[in-house]
Amino acid sequence: MNIKILQIKKGLDTSYYFRGWSTAEKWGFSFNHYETVWSSEMDSDINLDDIFRTFNRVTDEDCDYLESIGFRGHSLSCSDIIVLDNKEVYYVDDFGFKKLEGLQVENYLKSLS
Repeated sequence: MNIKILQIKKGLDTSYYFRGWSTAEKWGFSFNHYETVWSSEMDSDINLDDIFRTFNRVTDEDCDYLESIGFRGHSLSCSDIIVLDNKEVYYVDDFGFKKLEGLQVENYLKSLS
């Protein structure tokens, strides 16, 4: 399964940086605010919680591992985006994940092909 992690572009000041979906939606969420900080294949049985645990840095060993696989973002946090197989898009919310749907998501996914 191909996994992409998107984070708000460094230096871009948005009102929803590290905020939940309700704030992002209210304050102008846009894929244009994001950049891909990691993309690779992972086991097909991996789930969103596994991805969060893998990319949410806790220890120095976590940091070393993520650097070794080419991850160049900050610890996976609220307002980040996870894309699964260029088909499903999830916003890391205050608690859990919000599946994003609609025209903006469709246009983003089309841009990947």
